[in-house]
Amino acid sequence: MNLKGTAMKEFEVEMSATTYRTFTVTAESAEQAEEFAWEVLDNDEEISGAWKDSAKLESVEPCQ
Repeated sequence: MNLKGTAMKEFEVEMSATTYRTFTVTAESAEQAEEFAWEVLDNDEEISGAWKDSAKLESVEPCQ
């Protein structure tokens, strides 16, 4: 019961957030660039473990 005398109910609330990070790496191929980027991500101590765990590759493009 809360202060108004009504019964409290339990709710499951799911939230989601999408953020993006871009890493610039020097590599011989797109495949190698992807590998290097994952290593940079893994070694970045400012990025939370949860963010790292949910990270997905969006694209690999050459810089212009």
